[in-house]
Amino acid sequence: MVATSNLLERRAARFWLFFILGLLAVNLAVAVVAIFMASRDPSFRPMPNYGERAVDWQSHRRLLEQSAKLGWYLQLERSMRGSAGTYVMEFRITDREGVPISDAIGTAQAYHFTRVDQNTVVDVIPVSEEPGLYRASIDVSRDGKWQVSIDLRRGNAERFVYEEVMDWSSQ
Repeated sequence: MVATSNLLERRAARFWLFFILGLLAVNLAVAVVAIFMASRDPSFRPMPNYGERAVDWQSHRRLLEQSAKLGWYLQLERSMRGSAGTYVMEFRITDREGVPISDAIGTAQAYHFTRVDQNTVVDVIPVSEEPGLYRASIDVSRDGKWQVSIDLRRGNAERFVYEEVMDWSSQ
């Protein structure tokens, strides 16, 4: 009777030991799979210039406020270029009276929220046929949300900074 009891206790102890070790192994396997998936996902990247923007946050806010005081209005859209079906950014800029602003120079930056590592910065090109129309040759063909930043200068005194999250989803 005592021998049978000892045998049953050892079996129960072994069962619970292996059961707990099995649960720990499953937990560890799930953690390894999660780490592997997160490290391979291209959408899991920090925003470009995150550290610099965090440090210079106040000066960047000031720049945006000064840009708003200029009274410039920017209308941003994506338009198809070429037969390949690629989209580029185009935008119109007018002053507070609605007069097109044609003599600005600067850069545009854009990235899709799921492909932050494909952040692109290009020079803004004025479209000569239409005053106030500019083009940035960034391929914005991917549907979804895009972070767009535009930095323009006119002369030495005027600087216009524009930032917006655009939702370019197929209708």
